[in-house]
Parts: sequence; C-alpha cells; structure tokens
Amino acid sequence: MLQIFIVENDDNFRDVLSKTIEQIKIKNDMKADIVFSGKDPREFLQKLKQSKEHSTNLFFMDIDLEDEIDGISLSCEIRNIDYNGNIVFITGHEEFAKKTLQLNIKPLDYVVKENMEEIRKSVEKAMNISYNEYLDGKYLKEKPAFFSIKNGYNVIRIPLSDIYFIETLNRKLYLYTDKGRYELNGTIAEMEEKLNKDADYFFVCHRAYIVNINKIKEVGKGIIYLVNNVDVPLSRLKAVELKRRLMRR
Repeated sequence: MLQIFIVENDDNFRDVLSKTIEQIKIKNDMKADIVFSGKDPREFLQKLKQSKEHSTNLFFMDIDLEDEIDGISLSCEIRNIDYNGNIVFITGHEEFAKKTLQLNIKPLDYVVKENMEEIRKSVEKAMNISYNEYLDGKYLKEKPAFFSIKNGYNVIRIPLSDIYFIETLNRKLYLYTDKGRYELNGTIAEMEEKLNKDADYFFVCHRAYIVNINKIKEVGKGIIYLVNNVDVPLSRLKAVELKRRLMRR
C-alpha cells in the first residue's frame, strides 16, 4: 500500500491537498491511504514510527511549520526512519524551495503554493511515481545502513560501514571516518542503541568509546589498534567479550 503523510501548517491548504489526493487516488484506482494529515511534527513522527513497515511512503512536507522543528529538520528525521520514502516539499516561497533540491535529503519535488492546477499536476506526478515504486516492490528492498547528521541545511549521510569509532568528550559525541570527524549530540548509550538497529558490528569497548569491529586490526592489553593506524582504549572488563565477538566473525 502507498501511505501518504501530509505535514502542513495551513489548515485550509491542508484540506485542499487532502481532497486533491483523494480525487487522484480514485481517478487512478490506487491502493493508497492518507495515514496522517496535520501540522504537529511530533504527532507526525509518532504516527510514522507506528505505521506499516512493508509500505511505500509519500510525504508532503511544509517547510515552515511555525515550530522549533521545521520541515527540513523533520525530513532529516524521516531519512533516519525511512530511507526510500519520497518527500515533496511545500512552500510559499519558490526561491527557498529550490534550495531544498540541493540537500542530501534528496526530495522528489517541491510544490509552490500559487497555481492550484500546477499543484495538482505535481501531486499527481508524485503519487504516480510513488505508487509505481510500491507496485515494483521497492518497499521490500533492504534499507541501506547509514547514519544521518544534520549540518545547517545539509544532511550528511554516513554509511555505518565507514565509521571507525565514536567517542564522547566534553558532553559531545564525535564520529570518525576516513573523511573526517563529525560532531553530534547524544550519549554513548543512545548511539549504541541507534547503531545496533541496523548493524551488528559495533561494540562499546570503553565507557567513552564505541568501535566498529570490522575496523579492528589487532587487540592489545587495554588498547585496540584500528586499520587506519589509530588506537582506542579497551576496558579490562570488555576485553574478554570483545575477543569472543572477534572469534565468531
């Protein structure tokens, strides 16, 4: 099934958009449902997390939600939950909308709130593309394992396999890859939970470090040597467990 989510701050436009989607759905005999239509980003995220897993998702996303969470930030969250879903940005400012097409969020399209006939064409195009992906079984494809970091208006997608290790320092997390160091918020425990949802090769080797087991070259006494010639500490209490993990790989 094609699941459609509308996150739009303008009540009148949201109603018009919902009716337009229903008309297009009937016209094209689509197996599709609007599973969320509202303006609260938190309610939307809760609904998305509760939605059916084996479906194709299409998101119509207002950029300005008049909330501390805007449409771009919300789209970053979408990409952490649903990699394949199609996002269509909605805005009243065309010049700002075009900037969103440069983001790594990779929106399918943008809709400018001006000409209703053009809006209808854009909505129908997005629905047709998304519905064909549903029919082709794209929703069954394995979700690529990556980690998203928001940097201003850009979203950096880092494949989990590229991560060497994560450390916490001065209440910040730092993630290391061949391309450099990335700063983000959170704790080691929170990061471990996120990583373990999509990968089985991360290990908390120290209260302040998570290491990618696939990047380990050698394990010494109280130290781990990585393939990029960087070393990280190894807790004495974690050493036995790590060696067992390595033996099983």
